[in-house]
Amino acid sequence: MKTAMVLLTCNAGDKFEEVLRSHAFQSYTPDRRIVVDSESEDDTAEKAKKYSWEVVTEKRSSFNHGGTRQKIAAMLLSQGFECVIMGTQDVVLAEKDTLEILLESLRTHGAAAAYARQIPPEEKGMENFFRKRNYPEFSRVKSKEDIPELGLFTAFCSDSLAAWDLQKISAAISIGSEPVPKESASPATIFGIA
Repeated sequence: MKTAMVLLTCNAGDKFEEVLRSHAFQSYTPDRRIVVDSESEDDTAEKAKKYSWEVVTEKRSSFNHGGTRQKIAAMLLSQGFECVIMGTQDVVLAEKDTLEILLESLRTHGAAAAYARQIPPEEKGMENFFRKRNYPEFSRVKSKEDIPELGLFTAFCSDSLAAWDLQKISAAISIGSEPVPKESASPATIFGIA
């Protein structure tokens, strides 16, 4: 499966080095690794290049979370990529096989998307409630049969670290919508949307 890994950045700061190291030690190496940087004023781009990532600059004024992801997904689809894994600048991969497990979820379950569980450094209040609901401790494949139970959250997919099957979401890419709706990601819980 021809796969690209994309990180979206803007002034990623000191933690970005830890993020890049966590990618360097993955058991799976994507065919292409791209940092889409929104005109960082710090050393984000230099750090990415140090770890052999391709850096693409996106004007800060034209960046938006859904539109930029959609544009990158469309570009990769046109270049023959089958899958893209997109992440944010602050997601440290907790395990060495995180990317491998995400991709395996797409293959095994035939899902259009799979995302990793977020494990924040400290959970409090409403954030704790939403994280537990959106990122439970067990993996689950969701489909339209889950709508009576989950409602709108049936289609939830994290934008912090998610793998998308580009063929399965190509219709969404072609109409210009975001195909699938920050701390640390763990492969202990992988979700799929079939």
